Amino acid sequence: MHRLCHLLNENGYEASLYPSFKTTIIHKEDWLSPLLSCLASAFKYKYLRPFKTKAGLNTPIFKGNRRAIGEDCVAVYSEGVAGNPLDAQHVVRWLLHKPGYNYGLTCFGNSELIFSFNESYSMGFSLPLSKMAKTILSLPFENLSYYTSVDALPMQQRSGVAYCLRKGRDKPLIHDASQAILIDGLSHQEIAEIFRRVKTFISYDSKTAYSIFAAVCGADSIVVPDPGVSLDDWEPQFIKRYGLSYGFENIEWARETRPLLMNQIQKDMDETVDKVHAFVGEVNSYFPCPPYR
Repeated sequence: MHRLCHLLNENGYEASLYPSFKTTIIHKEDWLSPLLSCLASAFKYKYLRPFKTKAGLNTPIFKGNRRAIGEDCVAVYSEGVAGNPLDAQHVVRWLLHKPGYNYGLTCFGNSELIFSFNESYSMGFSLPLSKMAKTILSLPFENLSYYTSVDALPMQQRSGVAYCLRKGRDKPLIHDASQAILIDGLSHQEIAEIFRRVKTFISYDSKTAYSIFAAVCGADSIVVPDPGVSLDDWEPQFIKRYGLSYGFENIEWARETRPLLMNQIQKDMDETVDKVHAFVGEVNSYFPCPPYR
């Protein structure tokens, strides 16, 4: 979201961040615990944990009254946001993962324009009163400045294992965690230094960019398969698998295709501005009063 906001501002449009807060679906069978959770989250993010932006990105924070958001604005929510908390007249839903993956439920509104970060996130998904956009809004990583193979150890000098849990924290561990480095919660600089010296990175989260970052830094990058999810279901696009081993049986293929991963990343970076303009074009065409001019 920060990256999209930055790119919009850098390419002639106007965009702001609105500090995120927890949203949830409240129903009559279970209303008290979700409500208390939301109130606690709102208090924490307003008073205890100020909203952070990334240095170097053009991402101003929205300072106006959210009730003043009118027909000349569009709200962009990820799939994990329930409903339309800003009560915006124009809503774009950006699928940064498969709908319902993180929370088990989705709560989208009517007449939304839905973009996908990855084609696999929107496969088989449709909403009768909304529209799936044609543009695949997959933006390159702004953190690649940390993750390079410069000064990385050659494979024969590497040792050790690093791993992450993230959205795969419920999976059983399949490696010896006592002898491995958990990267969850570390800074990008710390993680990049680890990736440049360990031999293997194991991700229990099947859809995290850290798997790609590890491959870029020269480590064997292994994705622990999701139960019942085949290789093709995990990533239907062949080019999106470069440098990654889904399970331990594809490590050699991942090593062989690692150079192709770098080529694909560069191609995506070269197409970034075109994707942003395509995004704006579809937004303006879909809504009655074009938010972007």
